[in-house]
Amino acid sequence: MNRIGSVPIALAIALVSACTADKRPEQESTTVLPTKIAEPVATPATPKLVDSYTAHISDKDKYGNDGKRLTSARDIVLQDRKNYYDFNLRDPSDHPDKFFSSKPNRWGETTSVHDWKMGRGVEYEVQKGNPNLKVQVYDNGHINVNIQGD
Repeated sequence: MNRIGSVPIALAIALVSACTADKRPEQESTTVLPTKIAEPVATPATPKLVDSYTAHISDKDKYGNDGKRLTSARDIVLQDRKNYYDFNLRDPSDHPDKFFSSKPNRWGETTSVHDWKMGRGVEYEVQKGNPNLKVQVYDNGHINVNIQGD
């Protein structure tokens, strides 16, 4: 069966005929369809760095407050900040920061959602090793984590 798109040709011809059959020149339709005017595309603002710090991930950062081993690299980095601020368990390479000095930000009690981005191999190193990290926090909610020196 021959088709125009997904419509059989016979049906297409019947529809065109039915729509134009009893039209007289004085009955011509002059419907003008509105055209869409191109709207300016908003370019996202460049995110601004609001905080940056370095931290050493040690074995004590890999266990939660309940004593259970943490498996998520994100949770391990957050535990490092909890250890730093809440429990005074600091490694020599740990440094203070403004963002996680706020308890709601450390404990995930803020309403804003943070988008964690870890550089290549960082998750593995955080989970299996004891890396020094550079953490950058941006005003758009992005938190970038990289091995210090990379």
